[in-house]
Amino acid sequence: MKANNETGRRKKAVVSQHLYGFIGGGEILATAFIKAFKRMGYDVSIATVAGFDKEKVGKWFGINLNDIPVYSLFPTFISILGIYQRLITPYAIKKAVEKERPDYLYIDNQFYKPLLKTKEKYGFKLIQYIHFPEAIYIGDLKNVHDPEKVNEFKEEQKEYLNKYLRNWRWNLYFKVWKKLIKRILVDDPFDYADYILANSEYTAEAVYAVYGKMPKVLYPPAETEFFKKFSLPYEKRQNAVVMIGRISREKRHKIVVDAISKTRSKPKLKIVGGLAPVDEPYEKEVERFAKEKNVEVEFHINVPREEVAREAGSSKVFVHAIRGEHFGIAVVEGMASGTPVIVHRSGGAYYSIVSRDQYGKSFETMDELASEIDMLMEDEKEWRRYSELSSKRAEDFSEQKFYERVSKLFGEQQ
Repeated sequence: MKANNETGRRKKAVVSQHLYGFIGGGEILATAFIKAFKRMGYDVSIATVAGFDKEKVGKWFGINLNDIPVYSLFPTFISILGIYQRLITPYAIKKAVEKERPDYLYIDNQFYKPLLKTKEKYGFKLIQYIHFPEAIYIGDLKNVHDPEKVNEFKEEQKEYLNKYLRNWRWNLYFKVWKKLIKRILVDDPFDYADYILANSEYTAEAVYAVYGKMPKVLYPPAETEFFKKFSLPYEKRQNAVVMIGRISREKRHKIVVDAISKTRSKPKLKIVGGLAPVDEPYEKEVERFAKEKNVEVEFHINVPREEVAREAGSSKVFVHAIRGEHFGIAVVEGMASGTPVIVHRSGGAYYSIVSRDQYGKSFETMDELASEIDMLMEDEKEWRRYSELSSKRAEDFSEQKFYERVSKLFGEQQ
């Protein structure tokens, strides 16, 4: 399919992602936009801070990246000052825009003030996807629409910031970053972006609390058909709990380890996901903690998507422990595998995916989590019921449904 603009040339889209070469929800979503734009006939480019191995990353995300230009500032990832590299991300994007002259630019953060003159010059449409409003993390907000509600969201998001507050060095590191990042944070995205999209009703409410304007909700997709292929029947599954996602402190793996230590069923824990160099000490910390609690833990780090799906489809229970999760693509992946899910009773995973216990289980305390794990491990009838509910719900977040929604938004001029 060809997509042409008014001049008759092929339509183009630039998809930006801070560090595209890693495995995480943001990178999976960026890949979904790449696939959708390509399917609509657009020429697509990637803008990112650091270059990456196209073949390796393509295998992770199930996409051929060989014909997609990549615009980066560094040839490979430099592990030092990770979040500070966000300060220069707009310059990688600018590089891509000046070369490609796109019709659309996809960006998933509010750090694009240096691009406003470039937008004015080249006239592209800016799509801002909001995983969660960064302004809430950065603080010192002015003219907030609903300060009380913003404080509630801030409290729920503490886990995301704790890794920067655990000692004075990290605290200083984060304080300086906040001061610098404010220089490129747009005051109100509704003043600059042509499309404002949020990943869940939870995030949309947070955006409204800050700006007094409601974005359109566009759920991220999951590779439901792909994960479905690896779903095993109950009797062939391991006595295991699986967690999928970036291996970092806010994912709260230790809470799950602790809960498992309190169960009767004593399943092993499989932790599957991407690990950045900065989080390697945390991974070792989880290992030590599991040993102390006498819980068997198995890590699958930076593995291909096929292995992610295989581990999801061969485990009896999926747990997502994050408090105030913005959405939770990994939860949908678990559901697509026919695996019953247990999520923390907050955020997008609870309200938008599990729909307040309609399609899965939830917890607040460690004892609740231990009890729910035992129930699903030991009661085959309940396991089958929640397995069916998982499979049914996952279809609402399929790649096909995502493509249809994106096509309605950006494919109307084909």
